[in-house]
Amino acid sequence: MNRDFHYEGTYAAAVIAGFTPESAADIAWAAQTVDECTKENVDKFYPYLNRWDPVFTCQSVTENIKEEISSLLSNETSSTLQLVRSIWMPFHFLPGNIDGHFRYKGIIPMESERDMRDFLCICEPNSDLVLQMIQRSVSVFSHCNQEEKKEYLIMIGILMHVLADTWAHQYFSGTPNYFVNEVKDMKRLDPLPLPEDFETGATPPGPSNYSMSYLGHGRAGHFPDYGCMSYQYHPYWKATGENIIKNGPEDFSCAFQQMEWALRCFRTGNTFTIPEQHPEEKQWLIAVDDVIKTIKADQSGVWRRQMADFVDYDYLPDYKFEGEKHKMTFFQAYAREHRAFVMGYLQSNGNILNVH
Repeated sequence: MNRDFHYEGTYAAAVIAGFTPESAADIAWAAQTVDECTKENVDKFYPYLNRWDPVFTCQSVTENIKEEISSLLSNETSSTLQLVRSIWMPFHFLPGNIDGHFRYKGIIPMESERDMRDFLCICEPNSDLVLQMIQRSVSVFSHCNQEEKKEYLIMIGILMHVLADTWAHQYFSGTPNYFVNEVKDMKRLDPLPLPEDFETGATPPGPSNYSMSYLGHGRAGHFPDYGCMSYQYHPYWKATGENIIKNGPEDFSCAFQQMEWALRCFRTGNTFTIPEQHPEEKQWLIAVDDVIKTIKADQSGVWRRQMADFVDYDYLPDYKFEGEKHKMTFFQAYAREHRAFVMGYLQSNGNILNVH
């Protein structure tokens, strides 16, 4: 997903769920910062963090190229691969196939146990890990005092980014693997034609099965990150003729509704459930869907205009990564805590990442 959904969209969901505009703005800042907290940006804007082994929650294109050059990606226990996985799995491609409900049906058998473990890490919404991730934090938030709750808004924002991405990034995994993330026969269904400012380029075929080209949805390009786009493709892990059709507007609408439900649970202390238990009529849903369906590469302005009847955007400034030292301190602490929770979950479910 792009900044428009993670920032403007998250802000709207938080306000609709009952948070004050000021609190919603902090949540939205943290949600977008997940995509901004790269090593390059930390070195540039928050160099003091390097004294405490900072948590990076994204990687830039330049950083990806550096990793590509490293042959260590083929070594499952290398620190290089562990870094890549520690960024992309917890924050962008939350593993959701731990129970193996997706079966590998590719025409060429997977080569190793690593491939089979990577396949278990395919991202999927509504997984057990999603449920535990949100409910665990709802419980923590409910026991915080008022000052602690202000700080914990940053954690909530991080989780909203992860939750939303489970819908956009489903069927891909946050570890480089040809058998899991290779894409064939990519075909855009809607909109036709596509405006020129949309990014459509995919990563090129990689030199090995564990190339960074096969990380996440790289081979599908930017298609999964646009809510207004629908497309179909053949994932390498499915049998011949079995295609996936992705309805962007429907998935992004589900992501927004689930975010609003999760945020409502944080505010009220209700138990987070899948499916949601939401007794109120969603009068805002038509406006949200209208935003998501708008054919624009950047829907930020559309969020602010279309949601005016439900959300006051006067409280939300333009996003800024730099100069937020106080927020960044909390962001680092909570990103570290979230990463440890996800990696611990994978460790306790059969040491899926083969970490010793």
